[in-house]
Amino acid sequence: SIHPHPQHTIIPSQSHTGPSDVHDERHYFSVTIIMPPHQVTDDVSELLFASSTTGLNLTIPTVGPVEVSWTGVVHSRGLIATRDITPGDCLFVVNPSASASVIEVRERWEKSESGRSLESFAEEVLLEDMKRCLESDAAAAASFMTLFGDGGETESNEGMQDRKLLMNLLIGKGEVEEKFDAIDERKLLGIVRRNAFGPDYRNYSAIEEEWTSQVKERVERQLIYRRMLGMYPLSAIINHSCEPNAVRVFVGETMIVHASASIHKGQEIVWSYIPPTQTYSQRQEQILGKYGFRCTCTRCQNESCALGSAIGLAEKLFTLNEFNTPNSGAKGMEGVAILEAILEDDRLSNETRRYFRVGYTNLFVNHFNSTLLELSQTSPSNTNAIREKILACATQLHFAFAACHNASTEHLSILHLCYELVSFIHASSENQRKTIMKVRFWTEQMKRAHMVRYGCLGNDLENVRRVMKHTRGVLRKKNGLQSAEWNFI
Repeated sequence: SIHPHPQHTIIPSQSHTGPSDVHDERHYFSVTIIMPPHQVTDDVSELLFASSTTGLNLTIPTVGPVEVSWTGVVHSRGLIATRDITPGDCLFVVNPSASASVIEVRERWEKSESGRSLESFAEEVLLEDMKRCLESDAAAAASFMTLFGDGGETESNEGMQDRKLLMNLLIGKGEVEEKFDAIDERKLLGIVRRNAFGPDYRNYSAIEEEWTSQVKERVERQLIYRRMLGMYPLSAIINHSCEPNAVRVFVGETMIVHASASIHKGQEIVWSYIPPTQTYSQRQEQILGKYGFRCTCTRCQNESCALGSAIGLAEKLFTLNEFNTPNSGAKGMEGVAILEAILEDDRLSNETRRYFRVGYTNLFVNHFNSTLLELSQTSPSNTNAIREKILACATQLHFAFAACHNASTEHLSILHLCYELVSFIHASSENQRKTIMKVRFWTEQMKRAHMVRYGCLGNDLENVRRVMKHTRGVLRKKNGLQSAEWNFI
């Protein structure tokens, strides 16, 4: 085990995706249903560890136990389960129908002296690729142009036929008989800003900061980021919830989606358009500002009810805002103590307590970082006792993530921390028969979470070990992404 890195900070995913039913115009075209996509496999290890996507046995696109539905969804259309699904089941694997080349985006960004944002260059390059599709790749164009209409409110008389037709369109397998007319760039940009998927793991600001530093220090270019911005139409019709039941992983530009929670037949597939590791008010403000609706998912209703009915709770939690920002240092320890005291309120259910803990993730991370940094610098005699306290605190956060944000990068990072802490405790324990049980417990928790995020991996223990080693390097080591052997997150 390596020492828990004191400078580690969890960075939530900053993806761009949103409801696809908010546009006020439709674009009609003639299509023909073709052969259905290849059935999905739960073993994506070949794709994770491959140096390229050529020569693989896995067919892309491949779609599993999901179908398009106009009923029983948050908005007018979405994806639902066609059977009972267990955590770790693969829902689908797709490539982008159009994308912004990382190399092209970086070259334009480096040459610019206008002060334009990196995101604007990514949008510019993506729009050019979408225009190319409109001119010469009708199937790809049809896939993202399905996001242009309002999606309809009910299923047509054809029912299942319409579902299959739309599914084929969304994965770029619809046979389009007519070419598209010229589309106003502003309308295409509207599709991009509500439906495209941006950088994963690092947001635009973080990438821009890293690139700026490389330019100033004249560091040789490193192609760390394999993707920047892309259109994934099937993924784009998945609706929002602050309590997601699906998780996505990118391998280069290929997107793999697994179930992160149990999903019943007919239940909707949902994920979060924003980092769920924010407070109720932060999430509502961000969703309303960017996507134009208020979230009424189970988690938001639960937290809203608690804040409204437990007199004084909202005011107490408000005092934690100053601690709940990235890199607020030693204030995290004080903030966690205040939060846990607040959560002892008998009026709160265990479920509500878990939701609040996830919303204050930054507060916990600040506490862990500052305490571990101090520990590495001072090496006090009660080091293991301090580690035990951190582990107890991180354990509560782990169970909170497992309940409502399972197998996310933040969750995996917390699991790696817990495993490292308990390994140190075990190594210096006088009763290793007792502590080895804790090591085994956290090993199993790590294994389970990784086999949710990345699937069963062929039930090959060596594959599981490789994935866990990879995520530890990326999430727990400084500049771990740069030195990673594989390019998935």
